[in-house]
Amino acid sequence: YPEFRVRGKDGRWVHLEGTTRPVFDNEGNFTAAVVVLRDVTRLREAEQNYRFLAEHAHDLICILDSEGRYAYVSPSCRSLLGYSQEYLRGNSITDFCHPDEAHILKDNLRKLAAGKGETYRLQHRLKDHNGEYKHFESIAKTTDSGDSDRRILCASRDITDLSLIHISEPTRPLYISYAVFC
Repeated sequence: YPEFRVRGKDGRWVHLEGTTRPVFDNEGNFTAAVVVLRDVTRLREAEQNYRFLAEHAHDLICILDSEGRYAYVSPSCRSLLGYSQEYLRGNSITDFCHPDEAHILKDNLRKLAAGKGETYRLQHRLKDHNGEYKHFESIAKTTDSGDSDRRILCASRDITDLSLIHISEPTRPLYISYAVFC
């Protein structure tokens, strides 16, 4: 739909989305136009706020399809993993997962794709552009976008520095991979 801005009576800009349909008489002559306008100002402001959060967050924010492929990944992927958004888009998260944890991640992705809004928290390692693995803690939730394909919203925090603490504590395992319902 075409979208445009107009200044409201109070001086603020309003975003409108509209459609136009011609009306014809029985002889096929144009007689009028039906114009339907919808105020989408709040929607555009919300989109702008979400975009600002995703683009400026230090955490890795991504949307995965039901197969675990990146549909969206925040710009922080460059500073966290050294990859561009374009490089990651379309690739599976499991392609970057540590081989020892790939089966766990795949199992959790299957559960998320089949689930109904469950939230999972898990720790895993992802390979950066240098081939080294970084530790991440991720929170993933299934979202239903209204179509047949469920999407997975995932926010991941680099905990590599925190994971190094376990090296000096022999009673604790160096790395734990888990998933829990929140």
